[in-house]
Amino acid sequence: MAINKTEICMKATTSNKRSLLHLENLTLPSFQVVVIAANMGCNGCRGRVSRVVSKITGLTEYTVDVRKKEVTIKGDFIANCNFQNETIRRNTLQSANDPPKSLSTFLTHSDEH
Repeated sequence: MAINKTEICMKATTSNKRSLLHLENLTLPSFQVVVIAANMGCNGCRGRVSRVVSKITGLTEYTVDVRKKEVTIKGDFIANCNFQNETIRRNTLQSANDPPKSLSTFLTHSDEH
């Protein structure tokens, strides 16, 4: 009999009334390399992507690749996260189940072109 991932999570949460984040010491590496899809069709879009990315706290280095439509960021992003905050914890756990959103979607909704 196979048990799927959802059943394990439900059993762990319901039996102990605590999430898996509390049950185990789950830590992310402090230095990370993140690749984000970003559709940059014009110079204005490229500039906006660079401005947004350059303001990320903990950023060490970033590369904007227009041909591949990707932004690669490197840095220490976890140092400033507080996982005790319920909103951050809930959004972090939810994002593990959702597909990643592209940077271009974020820029479209946050800043008019």
